Amino acid sequence: MDLGGVKVYKKKYANYTKEDLIIELERLKYGTTTQNIFAFLKYLVVSLSVVAIVYCIYLSVAALSGMDTDANIAINFMAKIEALVAWGVGAGGAVYGWSQRNFRKKRTEELQERIIELEKQIDGNRTSSEMPKDGCTREDDK
Repeated sequence: MDLGGVKVYKKKYANYTKEDLIIELERLKYGTTTQNIFAFLKYLVVSLSVVAIVYCIYLSVAALSGMDTDANIAINFMAKIEALVAWGVGAGGAVYGWSQRNFRKKRTEELQERIIELEKQIDGNRTSSEMPKDGCTREDDK
């Protein structure tokens, strides 16, 4: 198949028109936007749930404040583990952020060859930006 001087070698794309290749390229570039939106919404729901649970605990502690009850034992226990929980949540967030960063870099590397191939098929004279395959900024551009 010939697209204005650009040959398509893979059988999978042999019947694609130039417009089909452009659509495929756009899908690869921007297809993860929907996935990112839903991942953010999932994160938002989980975060709001945690906030709601903490707020409910706060309300129950506020209702018991000033009273000398058996609840004081639970409150003292919770105060002792508060720092441990805070460090655990902070470490969990750091690990989650690190794993998401690595996932995005790996996914960008996986898609990069396909995107370059489609761009070359659409415009054979296209030049490279010399950006690393993982999508990071080049040292010269910093």
